[in-house]
Amino acid sequence: MLGKEFTINEIADIVSASVEGAGSLGIITQIATDSRFLGIGESTLFIALRTERNDGHRFIADAYKKGVRFFLVDKDSDSNGIEDAIFLKCENPLKALQQLAGHYRNTLDFPLIGITGSNGKTVVKEWLFQLLSTIKNTGRSPKSYNSQIGVPISLLLLPQSLDIGIIEAGISQPGEMSMLYDMIHPEIGIITNAHGAHLENFVDRLTLVKEKLKLFDSCETIFYCRDYELIHDELKNNSCTDKISWSSKKELQPDVLVQIDVKEKFTSITIPWNGLKCAFTVSLTDQASIENAVFCVLTALKMGVSIDQVTGIMPGLHHVAMRLQQIEGINKCTVINDV
Repeated sequence: MLGKEFTINEIADIVSASVEGAGSLGIITQIATDSRFLGIGESTLFIALRTERNDGHRFIADAYKKGVRFFLVDKDSDSNGIEDAIFLKCENPLKALQQLAGHYRNTLDFPLIGITGSNGKTVVKEWLFQLLSTIKNTGRSPKSYNSQIGVPISLLLLPQSLDIGIIEAGISQPGEMSMLYDMIHPEIGIITNAHGAHLENFVDRLTLVKEKLKLFDSCETIFYCRDYELIHDELKNNSCTDKISWSSKKELQPDVLVQIDVKEKFTSITIPWNGLKCAFTVSLTDQASIENAVFCVLTALKMGVSIDQVTGIMPGLHHVAMRLQQIEGINKCTVINDV
């Protein structure tokens, strides 16, 4: 369900679309971009997106058969012989979806945490959600919805009654982060790292880092790991006055010097905070998970989660199931989970 209901005319005004068709004007409580996963029929707006691999306009008839009567399409689309339906016609359905999300975000009176990085976005989002939910009514992006399509959907799903929202933002091409920033405008930023993911579409790693950091152009607080020199250097150009760096390496002179002790089956982590020590364990020993845990705890402490709450939750955190996760099946088969 959307965070708020929209009328058809309201959406048309926001995205500068014309309203055509003979159907009745109704209330939209859900949006869909895939006709295979339609839920509540007549109150759903089907958004016909064109991508490199497919064209949502091809599935309008299928969505209609499943009860959908409202469609957001490009201006040159025909009605496919459908008479009792409403078509919102615009220049670009994807841009219209993003405009609608940006408009809705501007009506929200709670802060957003924006998470980016080459890896770890979804894990940090899910773990941080567990921590913040102990003290705040918290919402977050579903699954790994961090793309040009996933981010606007994530924003539109956030209830207006929240205390805080967590949105992850991923990019694969130059220029994409500016479009995500225009929608998210996070008050708090987390950049997990800047490894080689999607580097093939960028000139070099520095260009990739600069693109990712565009998400934080108006942030009030930014968290980052001091170990990543490119991130540290580029953040000097960011006007945010509350940049919080962390590291376990004293020579890097981070804002927060974290003690990390990796054992065979678990890791002990100690984070100094406001004159106290937040000491906890996680049942994970790989570097990525340790970094993700530190980001989550630092952000949670900053947001007001108590040390006792942190130490009670962190030992129970585990790996988050990701897209394309390989699962051992029966008869020596491997199942690839793409849910």
